[in-house]
Amino acid sequence: MMEPGEPPGGLDELRLNPGVVEDDELLAATVDAFIEKEAAAAEIQAEAGRLNGDLHDVVDGHFLPIWFRAEELTTARWSELALRLARWAFAEGRRFPICAELDESRGTTGP
Repeated sequence: MMEPGEPPGGLDELRLNPGVVEDDELLAATVDAFIEKEAAAAEIQAEAGRLNGDLHDVVDGHFLPIWFRAEELTTARWSELALRLARWAFAEGRRFPICAELDESRGTTGP
């Protein structure tokens, strides 16, 4: 399901260009859109949601906020890593002209 403001289309319509990579918010939105559109990531997210529901049912109310805070920090770490990986991959792609030519032939617009 598409949310308001989400770019239309699939993964093949998401692009990185210098403007996207240099803008923290735009890069984060592009990475989020990639994750939301990527089938394996969606399956993992759905399973994580189910497991969190199960945990809520069996974990004592005192420990649940601790678990959720730990999960929040883990998610923040992976989010930051995803942005750094996207920037690194973009920079590496610019080092190799054949890859850049491929990207240019497909278009280079952000979300």
